[in-house]
Amino acid sequence: MYPAYPRPSLECPTLLLVEDNPADARMVRLMIEASPGARFHVVDAATLGAALAVLESVAIDAVLLDLGLPDTTGIGTLTRMLARTRAVPIVVLTATDDEVLATRMVQAGAQDYLVKGSIDARLLGRTLRHAMERHALMRDLESARVRESHRATHDALTGLPNRVLFDDRLTRALAAAQRYQEQVAVGFIDVDAFKDINDRFGHAVGDQVLVHVSHRLHGLMRQSDMVARFGGDEFTLLVERVGGRESSESLLARFVAAATLPLRVEGHEISLSLSLGVAVFPDDGQSADDLIRAADSAMYRRKAGRRARAHGPILRVS
Repeated sequence: MYPAYPRPSLECPTLLLVEDNPADARMVRLMIEASPGARFHVVDAATLGAALAVLESVAIDAVLLDLGLPDTTGIGTLTRMLARTRAVPIVVLTATDDEVLATRMVQAGAQDYLVKGSIDARLLGRTLRHAMERHALMRDLESARVRESHRATHDALTGLPNRVLFDDRLTRALAAAQRYQEQVAVGFIDVDAFKDINDRFGHAVGDQVLVHVSHRLHGLMRQSDMVARFGGDEFTLLVERVGGRESSESLLARFVAAATLPLRVEGHEISLSLSLGVAVFPDDGQSADDLIRAADSAMYRRKAGRRARAHGPILRVS
């Protein structure tokens, strides 16, 4: 669900040395071997093309990149490398002592910038180690940010979008529908007699029922549409570019029918009954709140009309 970035092997990381000058490459290798506490397994590449091929076949922990190569020069060397991978820290190695260029490189995504002839074994080893550690920290922070963003917009139990994300997506869908004179359908679904499931079998079974329903609904929706857990045992559906009320209600009713197939949870066979209400933009409302309320009201009217014939889910222990 969340991006996972491999941490470099700090015991003996693999360094990709991208350098076309054999003398410079040999000097870098000697400095790496002489660097105190810096053990690296070095893989060589003399062109950017060769370096990109290495990245596809070898697990690389860091890149030491010369900017002047036979097939590319300057900042384009770095940007082309970054376009293929941002999961590996890159330290730029160049003969140009230019602070402006160094700043541009770091801003573009390099971890550091070294000038040939101005480095020794200790500086090179320390720079590479620090680049790897900073890069790993940045990736950890990015992963944490993604996790927090996901938690803020998705339901913890089902993994579906929550009410916040549904409202945002519906608002944007309505703006597009108004611009292009299209219709949007909103469905509101409630699991009938869900309290009876919790009371009879416990909340753990009730939670699993909600997870099963959410997976079924999600599997039925088009990629361009959305199903969300609105709260409790309630779900909302968003279907864009519909053909009108009749086709919208028919489509969403088929979704609900497919989601109500009997399921088995912790040894209990449960036949579900779901109630559905549908609202269509622009006839039933102009805003996200108006449409959700209209679909909610339609669902409760339908539920009230069915009470004389149906009394919630049929539950039995197999």
